[in-house]
Amino acid sequence: MSPRYFLIMLLLLAAGCNNTSNKSDLKVATAANMQFAMKEIIDEFEKKHDVSCAMIVGSSGKLTAQISEGAPFDIFVSADLKYPQEIERKGLSASPPVVYALGKLALVSSRQDTKPSLQALSSKQVKRVAIANPENAPYGKAAVESLKHAGLYEAIEDKLVYGESVAQVNHFMLSGAADMGFTARSVINGKPFAGQQWIEVPQEHYTPIEQAMIAIERNPEHPFTSEFIKFMRSEAAVIILKKYGYDPYEQP
Repeated sequence: MSPRYFLIMLLLLAAGCNNTSNKSDLKVATAANMQFAMKEIIDEFEKKHDVSCAMIVGSSGKLTAQISEGAPFDIFVSADLKYPQEIERKGLSASPPVVYALGKLALVSSRQDTKPSLQALSSKQVKRVAIANPENAPYGKAAVESLKHAGLYEAIEDKLVYGESVAQVNHFMLSGAADMGFTARSVINGKPFAGQQWIEVPQEHYTPIEQAMIAIERNPEHPFTSEFIKFMRSEAAVIILKKYGYDPYEQP
């Protein structure tokens, strides 16, 4: 077994939704912005179905690369539509992508003496600004778009520090390694950010973040995959998504 796949299997075992692991586990690869909401959604899903779930968290780009290389996931819950469409184009999906929510971008300050604002990013007090890698993470791409919309990107480009995903940006913020950072609005509800100062970045500053999911083709296909896809659009899941600041996606 290669080191890459050994690591993947360790992650699967470590991220299980309960202490049991068996062949019937539903493996849900989840973009970092969804980790807190997904934990609650999975808990509700397990109550309704006789199945256990394993949640694997990472950037959408990295998870896409792992799926392309054969990682044994059943469902991919992405931070945008681009990556599930890529999985479909490669012939690795069991069904077309489904958009389940619209994500929102937030700006957080780790400094108690500095209120978060786009204008404050260029101040002398703010020396490091964390964003997710825009090549792999949709929220990083949205952060760059917002900075360019505000005419600030070139002025603060030297201050930018990049995380592989929203999860690493959050680590930068909570550890004080960055003074401000762009993250997903959804993670603000998580306990680690209690008491942090933050603002929601105007949605007109970046391309709408259409968060999508897709069933991964496996042999045999997991019997609960389609049930989980349906559950993500259910009233119970919508309540959780709204709690974490998502706008449920309305089919056109």
